[in-house]
Amino acid sequence: MLLWTFQLLFLGSPVLLAAIAHGLTIRYDVLPFLRKPLDFGLHFRRKRLFGNNKTWRGLAVHVAFCTLGATIQGWFQEQGITPRWLPLFDYTKQGPLVGFLLGLGMTLGELPNSFLKRQLDIPPGQRASGQAQVV
Repeated sequence: MLLWTFQLLFLGSPVLLAAIAHGLTIRYDVLPFLRKPLDFGLHFRRKRLFGNNKTWRGLAVHVAFCTLGATIQGWFQEQGITPRWLPLFDYTKQGPLVGFLLGLGMTLGELPNSFLKRQLDIPPGQRASGQAQVV
C-alpha cells in the first residue's frame, strides 16, 4: 500500500508543477493572448457553460508543464536517479504522452464542476451554500 502511495505521488507530481506554473501565469498575467474562455462565451439555459476563469491559457499551461514534468521524470529515470521501484511505467518512452494526458485531464476534470457551479449561480472561486451544498 505504501509503495502504491509513493508511485501515485510520483505519477501526479507533474500536476503540482503545472499548478504552480498556472498560478504564476495568472499572478503575472503571462500569455495574456490565451486568456480566452474555453467555452467561447456559449450559454446553456441562459448561463455560461464554464465562465471566464476556464481559459485556453490554463489548458496550455497545464499541458505544457505536465509534459515538461513527466519528461524530467523520464530523464531522472534514464540517469538512474529515480529508484527502480518508483515509476509505474517507463517514463523515458511514455513520459511525454503521460504528461500530456495528465495536463489535459487536469483541465477537463475541472469543467464539470465549473459547469454545475455556473448552472447553480455559484460565483467563480466560491463554494455552494444552502441546498446547493453537498455534505
